Amino acid sequence: PVLDLAAVATGTGSTATYVAGSGPVNITALDATLTDADSAALEAVDVFLVNTPDGAAERLEADVAGTGIGKSFAGGVLSLPGVASVAEYQAVLRTVTYDNLAATPDLAVRSINVIANDGTLDSNTAITLVTVEENTQPQPGTLSANVISALDFNNAQPGVVERITVT
Repeated sequence: PVLDLAAVATGTGSTATYVAGSGPVNITALDATLTDADSAALEAVDVFLVNTPDGAAERLEADVAGTGIGKSFAGGVLSLPGVASVAEYQAVLRTVTYDNLAATPDLAVRSINVIANDGTLDSNTAITLVTVEENTQPQPGTLSANVISALDFNNAQPGVVERITVT
């Protein structure tokens, strides 16, 4: 098997940017490819989260619905076992995501290794590097105390829209 996590880019790896608190990010490009010249089916794909400075708060996930592919995640490894077509595995591979549930994630770059197996041979190891960034956007419900000292709507007139801008 041959893996390419970003088919239009040079090499077989990919990059992604995870912004803290903004939800999962895909680890492959939408055009990621998985091929096997001598087999129409694969038996497994394993996705390894190589470094996990935030421990169990870091997760890998994939959508295997409608395939014969199983799924489990433990110890930083997303295992996708089961005999299925190369096309089904490619489709599932394109859904693999990284997420981090830590309140303040460590900003170290994460390395994620992907290997496919056809029952006889392993593929090349394709690597995604995930950059972790702080979320600098204001989050709902995070106003600091004393930002707004008072709001007075006692003199508001019906049908008149008042504008309040908080920065």
